[in-house]
Amino acid sequence: MPNDPKSLRDKILDTGQELFESVGYDVATVNLIIEKAGVSKGAFYHHFKAKDELLEALLNRENYANLLRIRDTGEIDGITSLARLSWFFRVVRGWKPDDPTHTKALLRVIYSDQNLFLRYRRKQKIVTALLPELDSIIKSGVRVGTFNIKVAGNISELVFRIGHELNNVIAGLIITDGEVDLNRIENEIDSYQRVIEILLGAPKDSVKLINKKAILEVAMAD
Repeated sequence: MPNDPKSLRDKILDTGQELFESVGYDVATVNLIIEKAGVSKGAFYHHFKAKDELLEALLNRENYANLLRIRDTGEIDGITSLARLSWFFRVVRGWKPDDPTHTKALLRVIYSDQNLFLRYRRKQKIVTALLPELDSIIKSGVRVGTFNIKVAGNISELVFRIGHELNNVIAGLIITDGEVDLNRIENEIDSYQRVIEILLGAPKDSVKLINKKAILEVAMAD
């Protein structure tokens, strides 16, 4: 039903997400969101007190969907801790390398200055909502002998931050204004993955956080 409150809320959320990913969080004003969604100002403020609250709702929706996707892998018979680790970072990254041109265009917007606040809040939300799942994956790997951790501290948070920084580094190399350095992209992926292998006590070349072939296709897209 067009006037159903849930439908209106979802419509505003979907429009906000579309605009944040096309023009950037800073540029996407409340008035622009209202105009593109085709709703009244009253309808917007009935569901969200401000644009910040809309962003929070979007991130909550994203994290809930990602949480379900991450947990689903735990139900697959015979899936390894390394496969679950790889899937965790694929889900959290949120890139869709099956459409290289669109993904590269999206990265240009997401990693622009207009989305600095969005990236900051997204990282905070992921740490709160999804870090416990990463911790569970790592502990499971320790129990079955896949990981042999010999360093003290919060390994799960450290692994997450390294994986997150890898995403930032690769995105920056992909969207550079100059010539894309494919060899450096490969080397950065190998280096970051090796650091995580050392932290987890995992075999060399066993951790695959990023599909290199798919990411290189994104890097080479127009």
